[in-house]
Amino acid sequence: ERFCNKMIYFNRRDHYLKYGKEKMNEKLLDIVKKEKPDYIFTWLTWDEFYIDTLLKINKISPKTKTVVILGDDTIQFYDFSRYYALLFNYVFTTLKSYQEKYKEDGIKNAFFTSLTDAISFHPIETEKKYDVTFIGSQKLDKSGRYEYIKHLKDHGINVKVFGFGWENFEDLKKIYGGPLENEDVVKVMNQTKINLCFSKDNFGRPQMKAKIFETGACRAFTLCEYAQDYESYFSDGKEIIMFKNKQDLLEKVQYYLKNDKEREKIAAASFNRVTKDYSL
Repeated sequence: ERFCNKMIYFNRRDHYLKYGKEKMNEKLLDIVKKEKPDYIFTWLTWDEFYIDTLLKINKISPKTKTVVILGDDTIQFYDFSRYYALLFNYVFTTLKSYQEKYKEDGIKNAFFTSLTDAISFHPIETEKKYDVTFIGSQKLDKSGRYEYIKHLKDHGINVKVFGFGWENFEDLKKIYGGPLENEDVVKVMNQTKINLCFSKDNFGRPQMKAKIFETGACRAFTLCEYAQDYESYFSDGKEIIMFKNKQDLLEKVQYYLKNDKEREKIAAASFNRVTKDYSL
């Protein structure tokens, strides 16, 4: 909005659900033909746009630059990202470590970008009414989220969960707070002494998550399940605290619930790092 007189928002999900994939692709090309935009920004999560569609953009409007953000390179790089990257003028990966992988494939137009909106996620002056919270969905997968939460609950930790899927577990109903609206997510993060960030994907593989940056932007303390990529972003032990198994998680929860000053010092350091280096 700062640089353009006009912006066009094309919601691919709404168009896909309403018209189907083929019609959605046609409508995108119709808009490009009519508007001749300077830039097209997109976030690809699957092959919603045909390769032919992306190639035709340059023919229809040669001056249009195409930009793609690829946010799941840990699971998509080898069979998706590195191929679709060839179809765009500029490529942004959310993982620093994957810049080198793009270069190794001869893709020189790949850059790193942060995921953190430090305007939406921000500190709020409020009381810490929750000891431990997790905000996120629970699916019947290999992420281990249920086992971690149950382990804390069974050992007397006052833990609360928010999001979809948790209602399916009878033994967690008393600690389930339902799904949250966006503004309530930020509120709960600020109201929590220890936010939890689980890092495994649906297949049980370690994967860096955006939550550590979101809670950091709120100046909120987070215990984060270990994944190697975090070490490229934060100083371990000073700006981030990670755990590797259920017992490690329990011991660190117990420790940081008793040590307010140390917890707040780490939260402040994380806030400084995120807002200085990783804010959009």
